[in-house]
Amino acid sequence: MPYFFICPLYALLFMALMLVSLVLLFIRSWRQYSSYVFFGALGTLPGFIFGNVVFLLVAWGMLAIHQKPMSQVTSDIAQGIATFNLIIFFVSGLAIANLGGCVAGFLGGIWIRSMFRKKIQANPASASNRGLASSPCAGGSQPAVPDQYHSAGRSVL
Repeated sequence: MPYFFICPLYALLFMALMLVSLVLLFIRSWRQYSSYVFFGALGTLPGFIFGNVVFLLVAWGMLAIHQKPMSQVTSDIAQGIATFNLIIFFVSGLAIANLGGCVAGFLGGIWIRSMFRKKIQANPASASNRGLASSPCAGGSQPAVPDQYHSAGRSVL
């Protein structure tokens, strides 16, 4: 597949994922998934690039094994004397590499987003103004003692 066809398809995929992320942001019950789709969409860019690099390295490696310069292969394709298998390799191989790279990048972006969530859950004090909101010094109504020591507003200690 030539890149003048692949790049616009990738741009459409990227914009569609961004649009889905934006739509999810405005649906209250699905809002939590918006950032996952957004990070997944961002992850498709390095995945797309990585898939193309891997394909080009494999293609150049196969050309090195067959000891044919790239200019000879492209002229064989243009003159119609290239084997059908070579054309299928370039078309399907590039399509598979691009799709695989985008899927891997999307999943990688989701994984990165989930790591941010785990960091916030592991350190909830940073998410709630470093725990000062519940301290009596900060004007909070709850004492700075864990809830397990309080029963119906009275201290058990």
